[in-house]
Amino acid sequence: AAGASAVAFSADGALLAAALADPSGRARLAVYHAASGALLCEAHAHHKLIYGLDWGPAAEEDSSAGTPATDGAATVGARLMSVSGDGTAKVWLLTSQDGESAGGLALGATLHHPTFVYSGRFQPHATAATGPARRGGGRREAGGGG
Repeated sequence: AAGASAVAFSADGALLAAALADPSGRARLAVYHAASGALLCEAHAHHKLIYGLDWGPAAEEDSSAGTPATDGAATVGARLMSVSGDGTAKVWLLTSQDGESAGGLALGATLHHPTFVYSGRFQPHATAATGPARRGGGRREAGGGG
């Protein structure tokens, strides 16, 4: 591996996402349990360097408690955005391997841009990710909302 280009802790501090570059220039996304350092899942994420990561709201919530379902080590349903020099911003969903614990990353959405994407953030209290501004001042959003 050629090192990490970006890291981000989840809002509750339970997860650490790392953008890892390899010598070929391809980028992997890895999610770790922050307290133990255990690798929970990873995926080939982009064709070029990842510049930024941002954790967003969980996709699934426990309706009785109003909080994301968790196995004590990872939040299943958590969303993670990665932005890259390949001209994309991608939203990933932390998936379950056995119905409860974290097992993988599923690609939820891809936003395309004609050039590098250096930064991306989820809107507070929204399920959509805001993409690059369009000409004329509008904003592009994935998944509606906000």
